[in-house]
Amino acid sequence: MNNNKETTMHNAAPLGSYLWTRSSNGRLSLKEKQALIRRALLPSMTHFLTTMLHLDQPKVDLTLQNIEVPDNRFIREAIRELEGCATPALIGHSWRTYYWGAALGQIEQLGFDPESLLIGCLFHDLGLTDAHAGQNCGCFTLASAQAAKTWSQNVNYPAEKADAVADMICLHMNAHLDEHDSVESRLLQQGAACDVIGARFYQLNKTYRQDVLSHYPRQGFNQQFSQLIAQEAARNPHSRAALLKQLGLPVMIRLNPFNE
Repeated sequence: MNNNKETTMHNAAPLGSYLWTRSSNGRLSLKEKQALIRRALLPSMTHFLTTMLHLDQPKVDLTLQNIEVPDNRFIREAIRELEGCATPALIGHSWRTYYWGAALGQIEQLGFDPESLLIGCLFHDLGLTDAHAGQNCGCFTLASAQAAKTWSQNVNYPAEKADAVADMICLHMNAHLDEHDSVESRLLQQGAACDVIGARFYQLNKTYRQDVLSHYPRQGFNQQFSQLIAQEAARNPHSRAALLKQLGLPVMIRLNPFNE
């Protein structure tokens, strides 16, 4: 009975969502691998090549003051949770993901919830930390989402918001999201892609980029993240991280426009 229920949940859930990741344990079937490649490869490569060729142009002159950074009990608790288990390089990546994603949201004039986006960005890679990796999860995003759910219960974060955060965390490894996904999910994915492979990097004006990197330096992030993805792929060979590694993610990390 339970197996049938899990199968039904898996079949009904969007690929990469929290429900799909939980029911599948993050393991891609051959059909799902093919679907993800069709859906994500062309947009991802287009963003990557556009960045490499410097074809993106700044659309808006942003400053850090243009970006709302919520400051409340939940945010402070989330920061404490992240800093308690992540390396400095991963902490900086989490913050830069928010600043890149929020900036791209402003450029596209998208309305979004800064609180849930920031919490999602702070927690999206918790599953790659020693504290949460390898907890019988077939995908690090599931470990990240479950850590976020546990945290939300401990601090009484609203359940509906916690569900949305878990979903955006799991979805970000799809490599490309569209208008069917929440704005916050899209901005988390785009912010992470900007920081990892430089996607849409040059749509952000130079002063803004320099200010973000000054406040949150990379500290060897490229090398560390490549190692974490390699470890995740070895641990979970049927995960989205393993698929993206096969499709050339380490090369794109090495060629990104960030100097380290």
